[in-house]
Amino acid sequence: MSTTTSGQISVTPVRIVADTTLDELHQAVTSLDLRYAGKIDQSGWGSVRDATDNLLGQVMTRSISAGQPEPKLSPEIYPEQVRARLYWDEPDRALQRALGETLEVAATRRLHAADVTITAGSRDGEFLALLGERNQSRLKNYVIPTVEKTVDLVDPRGQVLREDNDLEFGDDDFFRWILYRATHDPDLGSDLTVERIRAMSNQDISYRPTNLSHGVELDRPELLALLIGTLNRFGPSKFVVSSKDLKLRLSLELAKTGQFSIYRGDSEYDLGPGENLTPEEEGLRLLQDAAFEILPELRRLHNADGEWRETHRDEFKAEARDLLRGILDKL
Repeated sequence: MSTTTSGQISVTPVRIVADTTLDELHQAVTSLDLRYAGKIDQSGWGSVRDATDNLLGQVMTRSISAGQPEPKLSPEIYPEQVRARLYWDEPDRALQRALGETLEVAATRRLHAADVTITAGSRDGEFLALLGERNQSRLKNYVIPTVEKTVDLVDPRGQVLREDNDLEFGDDDFFRWILYRATHDPDLGSDLTVERIRAMSNQDISYRPTNLSHGVELDRPELLALLIGTLNRFGPSKFVVSSKDLKLRLSLELAKTGQFSIYRGDSEYDLGPGENLTPEEEGLRLLQDAAFEILPELRRLHNADGEWRETHRDEFKAEARDLLRGILDKL
């Protein structure tokens, strides 16, 4: 569950394949048939500006009035987009067990919400949707079905797909690359700099996970052993990247699927004198800059780094082997 005022903004990107337009999708999102009405077990849309943050996660003893999603936006520096807040309720099994069946249904169900942004995709007939939720169960049971129902209003043959979205990184090579650049050449271009790898996850051929946290450096033998292996799969990773153009230091977690979380407490803009951002403005700006500026540029830089594929990748592996051998020799 994530809104743009949350302390951690979590996003799952999906692609919508449909014979429609952004205007028609906006009409579907604002349809009264899909407006959230506070009824049990009925999801629906409201406005990202709804003052409902203090009600999220609470039992539904108070009904809410969802606002109309705002008009289609045409920002100067971001793509045209449709933004809305998706509401749903979930049963609290612990409350149901503790209080029994005599209690009203509303007293055992909790309100949840996710802010959703939809914009044109990179391919004709496709759209990129940023869903403010990373929990797999909630995505499967609540969020994606409601998005599918919305798309169905404008194209009954439309699809909502997780794979091959515009923010997907493909395989784990990106995480090896970002680790190499952080430790050898942190300036990624004229704008972006990777400042620090805070954590790196890894999975072996038997799907056994390894999580390296509290800083990922090349003096850690467990990391060096993973870099040498050929069957290890890196990611997700937590890292910090800064942008000169955006005057932003962004702390995030990124998965190869394009799912990401922004840690607002560790992210900041270098604002000029007299500049101020409300929590809502800052959250929206962080989301937009991450999804439409920084992540696409990271994908482009990784894909364009021919030296990494031709020489640096193999050299990095050989370096890890030498460093690990040196550590073991001292034991």
